[in-house]
Amino acid sequence: MFGRSKRSKGQPGTGRAREVPVNLDLLIITLGRAAGEWESRPVSGELIRARMADACRDAAVRPISAAGFAHRWENLDDGQQRRFAVLVAALDVEEVGARLPALSHSAEFRDEPLERVHSLATGLGLLTVDVVRQSDVRLEELARHFCSSWEVRIADESADESARRLHEIDFSRLMAEAEAAWTSAEDRMAYLRKLQEAQEATRRPRRGKW
Repeated sequence: MFGRSKRSKGQPGTGRAREVPVNLDLLIITLGRAAGEWESRPVSGELIRARMADACRDAAVRPISAAGFAHRWENLDDGQQRRFAVLVAALDVEEVGARLPALSHSAEFRDEPLERVHSLATGLGLLTVDVVRQSDVRLEELARHFCSSWEVRIADESADESARRLHEIDFSRLMAEAEAAWTSAEDRMAYLRKLQEAQEATRRPRRGKW
Protein backbone atom coordinates (compact mmCIF):
# COMPACT_ATOMS: atom_id res chain seq x y z
CA MET A 1 0.00 0.00 0.00
CA PHE A 2 0.97 3.65 -0.29
CA GLY A 3 0.75 4.43 3.44
CA ARG A 4 -3.00 4.80 3.67
CA SER A 5 -4.34 7.21 6.28
CA LYS A 6 -7.34 6.15 8.34
CA ARG A 7 -10.64 7.88 7.68
CA SER A 8 -13.77 7.99 9.75
CA LYS A 9 -16.48 5.66 8.51
CA GLY A 10 -20.12 6.43 7.98
CA GLN A 11 -23.09 4.69 6.42
CA PRO A 12 -22.68 3.69 2.77
CA GLY A 13 -24.16 6.14 0.29
CA THR A 14 -25.43 8.63 2.87
CA GLY A 15 -24.61 12.24 3.56
CA ARG A 16 -22.42 14.71 1.72
CA ALA A 17 -18.67 14.25 1.54
CA ARG A 18 -16.57 16.81 3.33
CA GLU A 19 -15.34 19.20 0.71
CA VAL A 20 -11.89 19.84 2.15
CA PRO A 21 -9.25 21.31 -0.19
CA VAL A 22 -6.30 19.07 -0.95
CA ASN A 23 -2.69 19.92 -0.21
CA LEU A 24 -1.25 19.88 -3.72
CA ASP A 25 2.29 19.20 -2.50
CA LEU A 26 1.09 16.06 -0.71
CA LEU A 27 -0.80 14.88 -3.79
CA ILE A 28 2.24 15.49 -6.00
CA ILE A 29 4.49 13.55 -3.63
CA THR A 30 1.98 10.69 -3.49
CA LEU A 31 1.74 10.46 -7.28
CA GLY A 32 5.51 10.78 -7.61
CA ARG A 33 6.09 7.83 -5.31
CA ALA A 34 3.54 5.78 -7.22
CA ALA A 35 5.24 6.67 -10.51
CA GLY A 36 8.48 5.36 -9.06
CA GLU A 37 6.73 2.14 -8.06
CA TRP A 38 5.08 1.53 -11.43
CA GLU A 39 7.78 2.84 -13.78
CA SER A 40 9.12 -0.61 -14.55
CA ARG A 41 7.20 -3.01 -12.29
CA PRO A 42 4.58 -5.25 -13.96
CA VAL A 43 1.11 -3.82 -13.31
CA SER A 44 -1.44 -6.12 -11.68
CA GLY A 45 -5.04 -5.23 -12.44
CA GLU A 46 -6.16 -7.33 -9.49
CA LEU A 47 -3.98 -5.30 -7.14
CA ILE A 48 -5.19 -1.97 -8.54
CA ARG A 49 -8.83 -3.03 -8.20
CA ALA A 50 -8.16 -4.10 -4.62
CA ARG A 51 -6.66 -0.71 -3.84
CA MET A 52 -9.71 1.03 -5.26
CA ALA A 53 -11.96 -1.28 -3.25
CA ASP A 54 -10.01 -0.45 -0.08
CA ALA A 55 -10.50 3.26 -0.71
CA CYS A 56 -14.23 2.74 -1.23
CA ARG A 57 -14.52 0.81 2.02
CA ASP A 58 -12.59 3.51 3.88
CA ALA A 59 -15.05 6.08 2.52
CA ALA A 60 -18.03 3.83 3.39
CA VAL A 61 -19.26 3.51 -0.19
CA ARG A 62 -19.96 0.37 -2.21
CA PRO A 63 -16.85 -0.80 -4.09
CA ILE A 64 -16.72 -0.44 -7.86
CA SER A 65 -18.06 -3.44 -9.72
CA ALA A 66 -15.58 -6.16 -10.67
CA ALA A 67 -17.12 -6.42 -14.14
CA GLY A 68 -16.92 -2.67 -14.66
CA PHE A 69 -13.26 -2.61 -13.69
CA ALA A 70 -12.39 -5.60 -15.88
CA HIS A 71 -14.15 -4.09 -18.91
CA ARG A 72 -12.17 -0.86 -18.67
CA TRP A 73 -8.85 -2.33 -17.57
CA GLU A 74 -8.61 -4.92 -20.32
CA ASN A 75 -8.93 -2.22 -23.00
CA LEU A 76 -5.92 -0.26 -21.71
CA ASP A 77 -2.46 -0.62 -23.21
CA ASP A 78 0.61 -0.97 -21.00
CA GLY A 79 1.30 2.76 -20.73
CA GLN A 80 -2.32 3.51 -19.90
CA GLN A 81 -2.37 0.80 -17.23
CA ARG A 82 0.72 2.31 -15.60
CA ARG A 83 -0.82 5.77 -15.64
CA PHE A 84 -4.06 4.33 -14.22
CA ALA A 85 -2.09 2.67 -11.40
CA VAL A 86 -0.34 5.95 -10.57
CA LEU A 87 -3.63 7.87 -10.53
CA VAL A 88 -5.26 5.36 -8.18
CA ALA A 89 -2.58 6.23 -5.62
CA ALA A 90 -4.28 9.63 -5.26
CA LEU A 91 -7.04 7.87 -3.31
CA ASP A 92 -4.58 7.44 -0.44
CA VAL A 93 -4.75 11.20 0.14
CA GLU A 94 -7.55 11.73 2.66
CA GLU A 95 -9.12 14.74 0.94
CA VAL A 96 -9.28 12.85 -2.35
CA GLY A 97 -10.81 9.74 -0.78
CA ALA A 98 -13.41 11.97 0.82
CA ARG A 99 -14.77 12.72 -2.66
CA LEU A 100 -15.83 9.11 -3.21
CA PRO A 101 -19.27 9.40 -1.52
CA ALA A 102 -20.18 12.39 -3.69
CA LEU A 103 -19.07 10.65 -6.89
CA SER A 104 -20.67 7.30 -5.95
CA HIS A 105 -23.92 8.76 -4.67
CA SER A 106 -26.19 6.08 -6.13
CA ALA A 107 -26.09 2.62 -7.66
CA GLU A 108 -26.31 4.25 -11.09
CA PHE A 109 -23.07 6.15 -10.41
CA ARG A 110 -21.31 3.36 -8.53
CA ASP A 111 -18.52 3.19 -11.12
CA GLU A 112 -18.19 6.96 -11.61
CA PRO A 113 -14.81 7.15 -9.76
CA LEU A 114 -13.55 4.31 -11.95
CA GLU A 115 -14.78 6.07 -15.08
CA ARG A 116 -13.00 9.29 -14.15
CA VAL A 117 -9.68 7.55 -13.52
CA HIS A 118 -10.09 5.60 -16.76
CA SER A 119 -10.77 8.83 -18.68
CA LEU A 120 -7.58 10.38 -17.34
CA ALA A 121 -5.55 7.25 -18.02
CA THR A 122 -6.66 7.20 -21.67
CA GLY A 123 -6.77 10.95 -22.25
CA LEU A 124 -3.37 12.04 -20.95
CA GLY A 125 -1.22 10.10 -23.37
CA LEU A 126 1.67 12.56 -23.29
CA LEU A 127 2.04 12.21 -19.51
CA THR A 128 3.73 8.83 -19.48
CA VAL A 129 5.11 7.48 -16.22
CA ASP A 130 8.61 8.05 -17.56
CA VAL A 131 7.82 11.69 -18.39
CA VAL A 132 6.32 12.52 -15.00
CA ARG A 133 9.28 10.85 -13.29
CA GLN A 134 11.67 13.17 -15.12
CA SER A 135 9.77 16.46 -14.84
CA ASP A 136 8.35 18.13 -11.75
CA VAL A 137 6.10 20.28 -13.94
CA ARG A 138 4.59 17.28 -15.72
CA LEU A 139 3.99 15.61 -12.35
CA GLU A 140 2.28 18.77 -11.13
CA GLU A 141 0.21 18.75 -14.32
CA LEU A 142 -0.90 15.16 -13.68
CA ALA A 143 -1.95 16.09 -10.14
CA ARG A 144 -3.86 19.13 -11.37
CA HIS A 145 -5.65 17.15 -14.07
CA PHE A 146 -6.74 14.70 -11.38
CA CYS A 147 -8.05 17.50 -9.16
CA SER A 148 -9.94 19.03 -12.08
CA SER A 149 -11.52 15.69 -13.06
CA TRP A 150 -12.49 14.79 -9.49
CA GLU A 151 -13.58 18.35 -8.68
CA VAL A 152 -11.18 18.52 -5.76
CA ARG A 153 -10.31 22.04 -4.64
CA ILE A 154 -6.63 22.87 -4.19
CA ALA A 155 -5.68 24.53 -0.93
CA ASP A 156 -4.63 28.19 -1.07
CA GLU A 157 -5.84 28.59 -4.65
CA SER A 158 -9.06 29.91 -6.07
CA ALA A 159 -10.81 27.88 -8.76
CA ASP A 160 -9.70 30.44 -11.34
CA GLU A 161 -6.08 30.24 -10.18
CA SER A 162 -6.11 26.45 -10.41
CA ALA A 163 -7.63 26.50 -13.89
CA ARG A 164 -5.17 29.16 -15.06
CA ARG A 165 -2.14 27.23 -13.83
CA LEU A 166 -3.34 23.99 -15.44
CA HIS A 167 -3.88 25.80 -18.74
CA GLU A 168 -0.42 27.33 -18.48
CA ILE A 169 1.39 24.00 -18.08
CA ASP A 170 -0.92 21.74 -20.15
CA PHE A 171 1.52 19.71 -22.25
CA SER A 172 -1.01 18.79 -24.94
CA ARG A 173 -1.79 22.49 -25.47
CA LEU A 174 1.91 23.32 -25.70
CA MET A 175 2.44 20.53 -28.21
CA ALA A 176 -0.47 21.77 -30.34
CA GLU A 177 0.93 25.30 -30.29
CA ALA A 178 4.37 24.01 -31.27
CA GLU A 179 2.85 22.08 -34.17
CA ALA A 180 1.05 25.19 -35.36
CA ALA A 181 3.97 27.57 -34.88
CA TRP A 182 6.84 25.58 -36.39
CA THR A 183 7.04 23.49 -39.53
CA SER A 184 10.12 21.40 -38.83
CA ALA A 185 10.46 18.80 -36.10
CA GLU A 186 13.75 20.39 -35.01
CA ASP A 187 12.09 23.79 -34.55
CA ARG A 188 9.19 22.24 -32.64
CA MET A 189 11.49 20.42 -30.23
CA ALA A 190 13.60 23.53 -29.64
CA TYR A 191 10.43 25.50 -28.91
CA LEU A 192 9.15 22.87 -26.48
CA ARG A 193 12.51 22.63 -24.72
CA LYS A 194 12.49 26.39 -24.20
CA LEU A 195 8.97 26.29 -22.76
CA GLN A 196 9.83 23.33 -20.55
CA GLU A 197 12.88 25.11 -19.15
CA ALA A 198 10.80 28.21 -18.43
CA GLN A 199 8.15 26.15 -16.64
CA GLU A 200 10.72 24.18 -14.63
CA ALA A 201 12.16 27.50 -13.44
CA THR A 202 8.77 28.41 -11.94
CA ARG A 203 7.78 24.95 -10.67
CA ARG A 204 6.50 24.39 -7.17
CA PRO A 205 9.34 23.53 -4.77
CA ARG A 206 9.56 19.88 -3.80
CA ARG A 207 8.39 19.14 -0.28
CA GLY A 208 9.73 15.59 -0.15
CA LYS A 209 11.65 12.89 -1.95
CA TRP A 210 10.33 10.15 -4.23
